[in-house]
Amino acid sequence: MRDVALAATQAIPFSIGGVLAGRYELKALLGEGGMGAVFRAHDRELDEDVALKVLHADASTDAAALTRFRREVKLARRVTHRNVARTFDLGMHEGARFLTMELIVGESLGARRARAPLHLPEALRVAAEIARGLAAAHVVGVVHRDLKPDNVMLAEDERVVLTDFGIARVVEAGAADAMRTGMIVGTPAYMAPEQLENLAIDGRTDVYALGTMIFELASGKLPFAGESPLSIAAQRITNDAPDLRGVAPLVPEALAVLVKETLARRREDRPDAQSVLDRLEALRGNATRGAHVAVRLPSLTQDTFASLGQPRTVAVQPLTGHVELGAILTEAIAAAIAETRVASFVQGSEADLVVTGTLHASGDRVRVRLRVSGRKGATLWASHVDGALSSTLDLEDAVVAAVIDALRARTAHDPGPSDASLREGYEKARDLYQAFALPHVQRAIGILEEIEAKKPGDPHVRALLARCVMGVWGQTGARDRAMFARAEELALRALDGDPTIGGAHYVISQVRLADGELVAALRAAEECLRHDPRLGDGHCIIGGLLCEALFVNEGRRRIDLAARLDPKSTTVAYRRIQTLALIGERDKAKAIVDGLVAQAGPLSAVVITTRLAAWWNDKDIALAAAAAIEEAKAGAAWDPAAMLMRSLVSGQFEPRAPELLGRITDASVAPRQRAMMNQIAAEYYGAMNRAEETLKHVAEVARLPSTDLLWLDACPPLAFVRGDPRFSEARATVAARCADLWGAIGTWPA
Repeated sequence: MRDVALAATQAIPFSIGGVLAGRYELKALLGEGGMGAVFRAHDRELDEDVALKVLHADASTDAAALTRFRREVKLARRVTHRNVARTFDLGMHEGARFLTMELIVGESLGARRARAPLHLPEALRVAAEIARGLAAAHVVGVVHRDLKPDNVMLAEDERVVLTDFGIARVVEAGAADAMRTGMIVGTPAYMAPEQLENLAIDGRTDVYALGTMIFELASGKLPFAGESPLSIAAQRITNDAPDLRGVAPLVPEALAVLVKETLARRREDRPDAQSVLDRLEALRGNATRGAHVAVRLPSLTQDTFASLGQPRTVAVQPLTGHVELGAILTEAIAAAIAETRVASFVQGSEADLVVTGTLHASGDRVRVRLRVSGRKGATLWASHVDGALSSTLDLEDAVVAAVIDALRARTAHDPGPSDASLREGYEKARDLYQAFALPHVQRAIGILEEIEAKKPGDPHVRALLARCVMGVWGQTGARDRAMFARAEELALRALDGDPTIGGAHYVISQVRLADGELVAALRAAEECLRHDPRLGDGHCIIGGLLCEALFVNEGRRRIDLAARLDPKSTTVAYRRIQTLALIGERDKAKAIVDGLVAQAGPLSAVVITTRLAAWWNDKDIALAAAAAIEEAKAGAAWDPAAMLMRSLVSGQFEPRAPELLGRITDASVAPRQRAMMNQIAAEYYGAMNRAEETLKHVAEVARLPSTDLLWLDACPPLAFVRGDPRFSEARATVAARCADLWGAIGTWPA
């Protein structure tokens, strides 16, 4: 909450600096409303700041007001949830009632929205967190009744917190008088029709307010407009809410449908808060409870690993129904498979995929019915192509294109756009993305943006563009929230066009991981592999988290599979190098580094080699990394690492290190990335034998959403501080986080 520079009024007979009940020193007035004022106060007994709400002096003697005030405390204490502000204590000072609450440092959603509109991904995240808090409150029978942007705080610790349950009421089953009130309580712009008419309310009354807020966040407008609150209220009672897409045509259709349902005039027609939460999480690309069919660990068997790592085989059976044309089309399909290499062409029926077809002619017209089936005969794809016997070349081209597209979708982890005219540019951009280095990924973005400008809307183009934007975001410091939001929005729009694109789910997993939403990141990675089990990067995310949690054997199998599936992926190569180096297989790690440099140049390996130089105290690697960085001048976040590398070579501490490392670990960096940057800082200080700085950054790693026990246990520069109690405490924190993560997933790796 921002401090409000207001003096105490006659209604609030306390001034800044005063001490209430001999314990709470008033520091600043945060705000004032109809029931009272809220101060920032310092609790001298616990030595911490709290929010302190004082009932107006003229209301302190009002029996009804006091009853409501007591009720607020009792209700708020029922709800214990990270998305609801905690209530601590109820007290009295000089005849005035007050209560103390958790102090939320940040700004209200209303203030944030007034300052700048929220990007769609951020709006969806905020809405989901509000729904999560409401669901927790509704479970214990508490209805907020005055949900609005000013009662939602965006905390500095990234939480979304509901505040001011001051007019909430318990909904007791069968007690009609507890569900009705003699006065309208709430903010008219967000009130449900039943509140305006003094009718029964329940949790779905809050859902209406949430729907109004989502409408406003997505469109910048309230669903109903009018010259006065009365006219707006009348519309809400008599008219259905407008379609969100009518004012915000680019929002996903599923969001518009959800908002329409939350704004139903009859509360019986609205979903409950938990249903809203599940649907919002689905819109965010997160698999919801009960809906997700996971590629759960350790469900990948040795046979599965082997089969996924090998190219799939395809056989083509002779097309029947027209001998001459059938033979021509069969030969054309087989030749196209060999030419495009979408799979390995084999003779006979013992193939992973079998193409069959029949021709039906009527006069000059001909229809070719096509089918792709699996080993056990199950139909995986079926379609037909119409043509003319007088134009067999056109028919041949159409049939071949249909079959190759179907096979590409079932054999490649990235089939690319269905529009063949987009594929050349798309594949060039994909190769640049896989080269990793910042200039290459920036060029890939330019190519994809040009494609999107010419032919907008292709979900594969948007998914790859999202991956490239995430790549640039990470390499430029992981602090540009607009770029981060753009990547997520591109992925969500790709999934809106085609929910089966594994690469888009992979971006959602990256986004959740970067923000420290570890369970959601794993869920999204599982969803990625459910749709595309051949996507190496999806396996790499899961494998990496497994290795970090010391499930190294299973994690390595995943990462090795990822490398076989996608040998060009720098991300996968980095994870393999890091894991091998930490478990002591230095030669294997170095061989992968050499292969990466040979494949994509020295700049592609510079991030991991700067870490290896510190781990192994290897001056040759440090010199090579420094030279690559200085020659490239790529403008990446890791450019200052060159002077740290030269410091390792000389063995002399770099005086500018605290400034440089402070810059890459400041609070503007995304949480998970900040954890990794603190690891790098700890490694440098460890290599310089500076224990206090090393332990400081280790403690910061533990505070952030890191699960990297393997790094804590095996990183060589940390060896000299592992006996310190502060190190043990940090390790215990990370171990508990690992247990929470894998426990939440519901299964433990073997």
